[in-house]
Amino acid sequence: MRRRLFISLLPFLMLVACQPGPEQPTLTPAPPTLTVMTTLEFEFGEPVDFARGGVSILLPMPKDWEELVTPSGVIFAERFARLADRGVQQGLMASVFVTPLSEFPDAISTDGLLTREILIALIAAHPDDERRSGDVQPFTWGGYDAAYYLVSEAESGPHHLIVGLTLPDAGVLVTGSVSAPRARAAQIRGAAPLLLGGVAVNGVVLGPEGLDALPEPLVFPE
Repeated sequence: MRRRLFISLLPFLMLVACQPGPEQPTLTPAPPTLTVMTTLEFEFGEPVDFARGGVSILLPMPKDWEELVTPSGVIFAERFARLADRGVQQGLMASVFVTPLSEFPDAISTDGLLTREILIALIAAHPDDERRSGDVQPFTWGGYDAAYYLVSEAESGPHHLIVGLTLPDAGVLVTGSVSAPRARAAQIRGAAPLLLGGVAVNGVVLGPEGLDALPEPLVFPE
């Protein structure tokens, strides 16, 4: 059941790309060194790459983590749930997805907060009485319009941080997520800049700074 609930979040997990601006860092062969205030540490191995609609994504992958590459993105985890786990998430999990903005023809922003409007529309379009979503909050990530919201699954299920980023010039929405069982939910805030900050879109690293600015601690809806 929990596995089905996680898969139901996938429409919210879509990633975006744009042409790099003159001040943006370009990707180096090795995953970037991220300086983040957190007690978590990850040793990164070979990155995972995928492309969709002319947008290329390079995602630093922690060593010994498991991955699932789909046509529109990547899901990666410390360990995917086994049969013996009854589908219950056991450790940290994250994802990165790309979705064309053309899939959101009715999304219009008059205040520059397009990402927030798209995420609000997605939540409304996929109601689920086994999942509680918090308010969608705007922020800036790598100089781009971004937004995030928090999710709590029912029956003491895992917590999720969902982030989105629109790159209108590339015509895509980039979404990422970090989730954990409730016993480890406090690690989501520190893990997000580490796991998602090194993502590169069309050779441009998004960076951890915007994610560093998220509230501490994250307060998940109940």
